Amino acid sequence: MNYTTNSRWKRFKNGILHTNFKLYIILLAVLAVIIGFTFANSDAISNMMSSQNNQSGDNSNDANVTLPSDSPTEASTFVAQNELYSISVNKSENFITVYKITAAGDVVSAYKTFRCSVNPSVETGTYKTYEKNVWRALASGGYGQYSTRISSDCYIHSVPYYSQNSNALNMTAYNNLGNPATVGSIYLASSDAQWIFENCALDTKVTVYEQSGEVPAIALPKKEAAGNSNGYDPTDTSLNIKPVETKIDYMTGVQDYSIPVGSSYNMWNGVRAVDVEGNDITDYITVTGSVNTTVRGTYTLIYHLKDNFGTNLAYYSYVTVY
Repeated sequence: MNYTTNSRWKRFKNGILHTNFKLYIILLAVLAVIIGFTFANSDAISNMMSSQNNQSGDNSNDANVTLPSDSPTEASTFVAQNELYSISVNKSENFITVYKITAAGDVVSAYKTFRCSVNPSVETGTYKTYEKNVWRALASGGYGQYSTRISSDCYIHSVPYYSQNSNALNMTAYNNLGNPATVGSIYLASSDAQWIFENCALDTKVTVYEQSGEVPAIALPKKEAAGNSNGYDPTDTSLNIKPVETKIDYMTGVQDYSIPVGSSYNMWNGVRAVDVEGNDITDYITVTGSVNTTVRGTYTLIYHLKDNFGTNLAYYSYVTVY
């Protein structure tokens, strides 16, 4: 019995000494050291993470830093002479007066008058222009060309059209020009709406008022007659835009510029158009607006391109002369 016990012990001892048991012991010891080190430094790690989070929170305040009141804002101080206007709409007599104003907003003099038609639903009050569209769908039906938005549901625009086509004019509305409108908001002849569209900047003050018997400060020009069969506004300058026979692919190169006063400027620099067949159709582009490089200010150019497939492009370029 003793011999058997001793033999088993010898075999167990030899197995321990001649196997990987020693390696297991070493690995367990190393693991114990690592666990102990981790617990010992857990507070330090927690403090470090807290510090990083605090730093991140501090950085988030950078977006709220208030700049000094004398921070340079030269880019916004230049306002072109052709943008220093205010607009007054006499709802009773259906005409618009454009006044020249100073940079402080004081009226200098009447500059232009336009015959218009004001919808009775347009409320009197003071507005600001804040959106422009070459074509705008009207709530009453049809489309207004050269639309300038002054409220959520009120626009200054051309005589309405039945579709976005210069040959689809609402002739009844055109012949009614100068009387209260039954469609649209405040509509004018196409060329007059275009002048406001191109020359009166966003945030231009618009006053709608009622004053019966008021005589325009500048006599209204005679309205050009248009027969019921014509289907187009005789003042519409877009009629001079020759449509591309093929389908337009793209127009590119129209961009904003800042140039020193008195310097040369080429409005066609880099401007190009191509049709879907890869042909150069740049010659079909027309530009409205102009730039006077001798007068500081910001000028608006509009590059027009249309085809016979319903594509009608109007890209803007703002040229700042400083």
